[in-house]
Amino acid sequence: MRGFALQVLLSFALAGCAGAVDVAGIDVARIDVHTSDGSRYCLVRPSRLVVRVTDTSGRVWRTPGPGESQKRRLRISDFVLQAEAGLIDPDGTIRPADPVAALFQPLYVQAQTRSGKHRSGRVELTPRFDCSQEVSLSAAAGLPGQAGAPGEAGRTGDDSPGCGSAQSGRRGTEGADGTRGTDGLDGAAWSVDVGMAASRWRLHVVVVKAVSREDPSVVRISFLDESMPGGITLRASGGDGGDGGDGGDGGNGGDGGNVTCAPHPRHGVGLGGDGGNGGDAGNGGSGGDGGDGGRLFVRVDDRHPELAASIHVDTSGGGGGKPGRGGRSGAGGRPGTSSAGAPGFPGTEGRYGQDGAPGQAGADGPPGTITHTPRDELFGPDAGRLDAR
Repeated sequence: MRGFALQVLLSFALAGCAGAVDVAGIDVARIDVHTSDGSRYCLVRPSRLVVRVTDTSGRVWRTPGPGESQKRRLRISDFVLQAEAGLIDPDGTIRPADPVAALFQPLYVQAQTRSGKHRSGRVELTPRFDCSQEVSLSAAAGLPGQAGAPGEAGRTGDDSPGCGSAQSGRRGTEGADGTRGTDGLDGAAWSVDVGMAASRWRLHVVVVKAVSREDPSVVRISFLDESMPGGITLRASGGDGGDGGDGGDGGNGGDGGNVTCAPHPRHGVGLGGDGGNGGDAGNGGSGGDGGDGGRLFVRVDDRHPELAASIHVDTSGGGGGKPGRGGRSGAGGRPGTSSAGAPGFPGTEGRYGQDGAPGQAGADGPPGTITHTPRDELFGPDAGRLDAR
């Protein structure tokens, strides 16, 4: 029991203000590094490196994988990550320096603590081609609108200084309208070459080379498993519109003041103050319009006609943003009271404000175009070359 309590205390001591574990406080026995796919990495979507530390008691600590929180885990920034033939982003995402060369050579990675005292072994990572069926060339979505600020509550009415009527509560202020979501970006124009290549690890790999028509220096190369069921999708849709911001809630009305003097046996006292009316709520913002679908100029290598049947192309327009919700109306203030036993009467309750109206949904973007072109119209004499530079 005592050992368990010590372990719990150690866990709290290692956790920082954000819930992360500080590797400097661990008595390290061993460091290992791998990816979220084990000893493999994906050539289509990002793979993230995960560092695992074993302490001298055998307990294992590690950095978060994709979609995991930092709480009670090591920070990837506390390690120096090195890769041969690869590039590593600050968040631990790894990709090959040359995607074409990655067809034939593995990546090698190593991790060490920033003090340099502890180091992992040199780990070989091999590519996988079956981690995605989609090549995404889609545009960015619009940003959501901002929510309206809520109204302020009305001030409470003053109590009666004598035996007269008390003051009414003030009306709550109106909530602000939500703002409109921004429009999604239009899809770009891409020249796309689809062919086959051999790899050290697979005999047949589908190669998709996309070159931006606006900026030919922008080149994206993807490698996919040709045997994946359902085929491969080239997606160049417009960006979705941003959702509208919600309207702000109306402020509540202030309570009416009270009558607190001792009642006169014949004259009684005045009325308690009326409650203030609630403020009207703000209207929801409209959603942004979806962007136009992209334009794809696609060539499938005629030496592999079976590819044409397995390639699906999507150049749909972006979806319109959802409308923001109208805010809720402010509640009426409570009525003030007169003294107990007095012939005076309480005030009336304040009325509710009006609810805000929802915004308008954004319009969907129109679809883009798909053009199938002969080999030479795409890349000229260098058509079919797998050159990422």
